[in-house]
Formats: sequence, C-alpha cells, structure tokens
Amino acid sequence: MRKFNLHKIVCLLVMTQGFVLNAQPDLDSFVCKSYCSKHFTATMRYDFETNKDARDLEGNYDIYYHRLEWQLDPNVLFISGTITTYFKSKIPDLNLICFDFSDSLSVSQVLYHGSPISYSTPGDNTIHVDLPTLLASGEIDSVTISYSGVPFATGFGSFKQGFHSGIPIIHTLSEPYGARDWWPCKQSLEDKIDSLDIFVTTPSQYSVASNGLLVSETIVGSDKIFHWEHHYPIATYLIAIAVTNYERFVEYVDLVSGDTIEIHNFVYPESVISWNTAASSTYLYMRFFSEKFGIYPFHEEKYGHAQFPWGGGMEHQTMSFMGAPLRD
Repeated sequence: MRKFNLHKIVCLLVMTQGFVLNAQPDLDSFVCKSYCSKHFTATMRYDFETNKDARDLEGNYDIYYHRLEWQLDPNVLFISGTITTYFKSKIPDLNLICFDFSDSLSVSQVLYHGSPISYSTPGDNTIHVDLPTLLASGEIDSVTISYSGVPFATGFGSFKQGFHSGIPIIHTLSEPYGARDWWPCKQSLEDKIDSLDIFVTTPSQYSVASNGLLVSETIVGSDKIFHWEHHYPIATYLIAIAVTNYERFVEYVDLVSGDTIEIHNFVYPESVISWNTAASSTYLYMRFFSEKFGIYPFHEEKYGHAQFPWGGGMEHQTMSFMGAPLRD
C-alpha cells in the first residue's frame, strides 16, 4: 500500500491555492512549466534513462550520508562546493563510483581519506571516481569532491539567479533531473539519502533557507555560515537552497495530540505583512490533516516556506519554495 505523504498534500494545497488566487502569477514561470512538462522533461528523461552505463554503475552502491558545503553570493551567478558522500557497496570488489554531474562544472580535486585520487569526466554529465581499494559488499566508505563553475540550468531552472525589489536571490529547483546541474549526486528515486548536513557560506547580509533544522549561524569575517541538518530519508531532487536578504519568522501549530509543529517562514522584507496575514491558513491545514490522517511526518524538524521568484511553487522536503503566500 502506498504510504500517505501528508507533507506533499499540505504543500500542494498551499501552493495551488496561492498560485490560483494570486491576481498576477509569473507568466514566464507558468509558460516555462508548461513547456518543460511537454518537451524538456521528456528530453531529460531520455538522456537520463538511456545513459545505461551510468545507471548500472550507480546501482553498485547506496547513498548513506551527504555533507554538502557550498559558497554562494546572490550577486554572482556562480557556485563552488565540496561534497562528501558516504556510500555502501552493493557488490563485491567495488572499485569505481559514478555520480551524475554536469559537464558545465569543473572539478578541482577528489579526496579519499584525505588524499587525492584519480577521476574522469567522460562528457556524458557524469563523474567517475576510481577507488584505490576494493570494497566488499556492505562496506561503507566515502569520497569528497570539490568543484566550481556556472551551472547550466535545465528543467524548471535548477540553479537560477533572480531579483526582488532590486535585491539578488539565488535558488535551486531540481525537479525532475536538475540536481546534477549544480552538484555531484545520484539522481535516483530508488536510493534515498539517509541524512544530510548542509553548510552554505554567503555574505552576512543574506540568509539561507534549506531542508531540515537550522543548527547554527556563524559569522566568519564578512560572511555567515548557515548549517542545516536533515535526518529523514530524502530523494536527491528534493534537496534545495535559496539565498537572499530574507526576513524570518516562526509560528507553532499545537495539535490535539499534544505535539507541536514549527512552521518557519523565509520571506522577502517587502512581503512580510502580506505573508503574516496569509499564514494562518497554513496552520489550519496542518492541524486538520494531522488530526484526520496522522501527524505531519517531519514534525520533529519543521515545515517551512521560502519565497522565491517563481509563479508557482515546489514542495522541497520540509521547506516549500513559493512565489507568494496563500490567499484566503
């Protein structure tokens, strides 16, 4: 029996209502979504599913954990990152790891236990990492990839720079196969990642919205490092970040069961009043669905909204990205 996904139900309800009832949705995003659904998604699916060699290699291991470290400045369309991936071998004598990774990005080094190892980028939007030792079936190990570049945004705009009231924002939206556009990953719905730590360094005037719990904000010189962590299984395409000068506020939903769900809102400063006014509907939906169908599955972390320059929205796990709030 298919597991009930309360998170997606709540998110889709909120986002659909917000999109339909807003007087003027973003036409470009609407047209893009329509075009993508008819053309781009099919093209990407063909590219993704017919790259049999990469799919076979990715089937040799399971993702266990990601440590995702990025440096971003919303003023500059650019990303640099260091991705540490812990994986478990599914075959005897595993000696090669393959990740989906855009050819538009450049790798500076790959480390294994702190030492550089060899790798190749064969030109098919993948990176192949040669392990210096053979791993037995069930053995857990890790590799670290450092890279940078200007992502080539595909799909619904997998990595994009935009503006609100003249202020820059960088956001991601990886559905359906766009995660590889901005970081080395395994784009598989069959292999969810067990847990994540996300570290984003950005100029200190900006804030970072992402999945899970916000653990810390650390000032380092003129920058600030945001640390998010997520401890529920998650599909690759649902990992997301958005960076701009957000105003933030937290509300709480008290349930009949005695549980409390935190709802975090990351909104543009110019939108705080309208967002506050509309927020009460989300709390009513959350309470209603939790009481009728079971508690929101990520209640130990949060449900969140992050505003971004799009006409609709995307239900990233624990942090929906939305163009505008729900209207009553």
